[in-house]
Amino acid sequence: MSDRIASASDSKNYVTESRLEISQILHTLAREAVQVAAGVGGDKFFLTSILKVDEEADHVLIESGVRNPHLARVLAGQQLSCSTRLANIKISFQLDSAVLASHDGQEALLAPLPRELMRLQRREYYRVSPRLRTSVEFLIPIPSNATPVTKNSICST
Repeated sequence: MSDRIASASDSKNYVTESRLEISQILHTLAREAVQVAAGVGGDKFFLTSILKVDEEADHVLIESGVRNPHLARVLAGQQLSCSTRLANIKISFQLDSAVLASHDGQEALLAPLPRELMRLQRREYYRVSPRLRTSVEFLIPIPSNATPVTKNSICST
């Protein structure tokens, strides 16, 4: 796996190598037409989306972009660092060896399916915020022969 993905996650716990899981996530990105940022080194990137995932042929097809100024670098073998969000989960993966292809009469990029994919969900996305206006009231039955508990009796023991 690239050092960029590993350092971004600070842990291999978020990386999957399961072909089935990677394929399912990529299919979801394609079905929902999610925008993907494809980095070509440094701060250079272009927006794309996944057009097709073919597990049998072991490839993924992505939009090449109209008048993409980075297309020559990609076709020269530049690795694509892809990143997006799906349901508040950051998805990152690498695409290598992209070649020019055609999809529905438009130029596209064809690359082997990624071998690894990182899913990173931050805690703030799945924490439940407590309601501020709803209070909880409860009664604790105290037997009539019980000794009352006071602040002083707790501190004196």
